[in-house]
Amino acid sequence: MNAGFAALRFAACHEVVEVHGFEPFEAPFKRAIYNFALNSALKPKIIPHKFGLYDRDMSLTVGYDPEHTSGTSIRGGLPKEKVSIELRDAALVLGPVIESAKARGLAFLLKLDCEGSEFPIFESLEKADLLGKIDVVLMEWHMWWDASKTQRVLIEPLLTKGFLVLDRTRNPETYSGFISAVRLAQAAR
Repeated sequence: MNAGFAALRFAACHEVVEVHGFEPFEAPFKRAIYNFALNSALKPKIIPHKFGLYDRDMSLTVGYDPEHTSGTSIRGGLPKEKVSIELRDAALVLGPVIESAKARGLAFLLKLDCEGSEFPIFESLEKADLLGKIDVVLMEWHMWWDASKTQRVLIEPLLTKGFLVLDRTRNPETYSGFISAVRLAQAAR
C-alpha cells in the first residue's frame, strides 16, 4: 500500500465499492492513514491492513529506512534500522475478500506491486485455486531474489485460468515488468 496513493485512486472510481490495502512497514502505513484522513469522502471505501501478504504467515526482522520507503522490500535494503514486520498467507487473507465480492455480484481486481513478493503471493493464490475467481490483475513484478522466476511463472497460470494477458515487460533481460490481465467471460472463450 505504501503511502496509499493507489488505494485513493481506486477508491475515487465510482464503480469501486471497497479497497483493501496491505502495508507491513510502519512509516508508509502511517502516511497512508494520514492521506486517507485528508480524503474523508474516500476513506470509508478503504480498508487498510498493517501486514503484508506472502505465501505463508510469518514474522520477519528486516533492514529498513523509514525516510525512503519507495521500493521497500521484505528482503531489506540499505537499512538505517531493523524492524519487525508481519506477513500473512495471501490466500487465507484474500480468499474471504474475494468470496464476499462474488457473493455481492462484484468483480475483483488484484493490484500487486510488492517489490519481489509478487511471486510467493501469486503462488499462494494459485495453490488455493483463487486465480479463477479474480477478474482483473494489474501487476508490477520484480525478480530480484530468484532469476529463475520470470514473468512466465506469472503468465502461465493466468492463461490456464482463461485470462487475456498483456505483458508490458520492455526487455527480457530486465528484473521487473508489468502485466495486465483480464479474465474472459465463459461465453467469450
